Amino acid sequence: MSGAQRFKNTICMHYTVHGKVSEYQVESTVLSVIWDEYVSDGTIFNQTLRVLKNMGYISSVKVDVESNDKDTIGSVIIHVGSNLDCGLMSSKIKRLGWVHKFPAKFKTGYVGPTSKFSNYMTSHMLNRATANSALASDGGADLGKLKHGRTAYQEKWIILVEGAADVAHLARIEYQNTMEIGGARLDDRALDLARTKEKVVAFMDGDDKGADNLRRLRSILNIDEGLLADRGVEVEELGLDRIMDLLKPAVKRIKKEMRDGSRKSRTDAHTAEI
Repeated sequence: MSGAQRFKNTICMHYTVHGKVSEYQVESTVLSVIWDEYVSDGTIFNQTLRVLKNMGYISSVKVDVESNDKDTIGSVIIHVGSNLDCGLMSSKIKRLGWVHKFPAKFKTGYVGPTSKFSNYMTSHMLNRATANSALASDGGADLGKLKHGRTAYQEKWIILVEGAADVAHLARIEYQNTMEIGGARLDDRALDLARTKEKVVAFMDGDDKGADNLRRLRSILNIDEGLLADRGVEVEELGLDRIMDLLKPAVKRIKKEMRDGSRKSRTDAHTAEI
C-alpha cells in the first residue's frame, strides 16, 4: 500500500486557549490523545511524533497559532493512517480541557478524506471572514480583543456569550446587546459591564464546558436567564431559527419584568408625591 493510500484521511480541530501557549504545547497535547489510545507502552514521550509516524498512525501534524497577551487560537491539522479511528480521535480531542496550564476548548472542524479537505478549508476561511465582516458592519467592536455588539453599552440588559463567533452569529438576527466572556476565563471586563445592567442573559454552549461556565457565572453574577445551546452543540453552530426559539421566550420575560418594574417605580413615585 502506498503512502498516499495509507494516509488518506484528515482531522482538523480548531481551538481556543485562554493563555499564551506555543505550537509545541498544542501539538503535544493533541498527540497525547492518540498516544494514550494506541501506544501507551512507556516509550519516551518526547519521541511521540516519530513513533506515531513509524507505526503508521499519522504522517504529519500542522499547528497554526495566533496569540495575544491573553489568548491563543488556531487549528491543528493531522493527516492520519487508515488504521486510526478518526471519529473516535476527534471526539476525544474535543474533550480536552487544558493546554499546558491554561483552560482550552477544541472544536471539530473536519474529519474525512484528505482529498476533500481543501474544500473545507476554503469554506472555513470564507465563513470566518464573513463572520468578522458581519461583526464590523453591524457595529461590533473590540474591547481590548473582547468582542461585543454595537448596543452592549447602551441597552439596559445584556446577553453574555462565550466567544467572538457567538457575538457575530447573534448579530445576524439583530441581537446587538451582546458581550463575549472570553470562554472559561470569564473576563472581568465582561463581568463588570454585566453588573451595570438591569437584566443579564447568559447563553452558553451546549457541552460540559458551557454548563460549567453557566454555573460559574451564576455564582458571581445575578443571571436572570441562563440558557444552554442544544446538547453537544455550540451557540455559533445553531441555526438562526433555533437561536430565536431559545432566546425569544427568555427575552420576552425579562422585557416584561423591566416594564413592570418601571411601572412600579412610577406608581411608587406618584404615591410618594401624594
